[in-house]
Amino acid sequence: MRSRANSCRRGRAAEARGTHTSRRAICAFVVAAVLLSIPVAVIAWTTWCSQNAATTADPAQPEAVDADGFPVVDWDYWLSVNPDVIAWVSVPGTSINSAIVQAPVDDPTYYLSHDIHRNENPLGCPYLDADCATAGFFSDNAVVFGHHIKHGAPMFADLALYSQEGFARQHSVILLQTPQDKRMLTVAGAAVVNGYDRTKRTSFADRDDFARWYAERLGECCVLLDSGPADGCITFVTCSYTRFSNERTLVYAT
Repeated sequence: MRSRANSCRRGRAAEARGTHTSRRAICAFVVAAVLLSIPVAVIAWTTWCSQNAATTADPAQPEAVDADGFPVVDWDYWLSVNPDVIAWVSVPGTSINSAIVQAPVDDPTYYLSHDIHRNENPLGCPYLDADCATAGFFSDNAVVFGHHIKHGAPMFADLALYSQEGFARQHSVILLQTPQDKRMLTVAGAAVVNGYDRTKRTSFADRDDFARWYAERLGECCVLLDSGPADGCITFVTCSYTRFSNERTLVYAT
């Protein structure tokens, strides 16, 4: 009797050990599966963000340019995607080749966190400042913002390179087009500033007021290609990472 009882206890103990071992194996498998799924999910998410943030001037013929070197834009397509699309900016020889949308007046930073399809997306979409909604690119100072994205949909990353004189001189022409017209802008200068400094202005009391402001902005440029006066300017802005924790590179074009 005692022998059979001991045998039963040993059997139950072995069964318990087997159950614990099985549970540990299951737990280990679940943990491993979760750990493996995290990078897969991150890759899938970043790929989705890049694909939805990327813009091609004409999806049917992505490499097409006109006689002046402007990308051929399918305006009907992009306006059907998002009626906020107002322009296309490109710089030959760089990764800058993107739609520009108009930031809504009631939500000026909307396109910092939404792509051209209006999906929530940290890559955002280059946009014209909400203060310029009325005059558009004919504002005294039309300010265009875009994220500094190095991979996937590069957005305005190459704008940060304008703080290098050689790069600025080699890429001194910015092509800006709207459904109504095309403009070859010339880069006047580039500045690297602290994002906390409040230097942005989009309207001025008169031409003298603008002239003073513009001269001050050129005076702070680290790269200056043209110090002459201007009737107005377009300022392209992106984040950069060289001097300040909240840094911006500003490229002034006329």
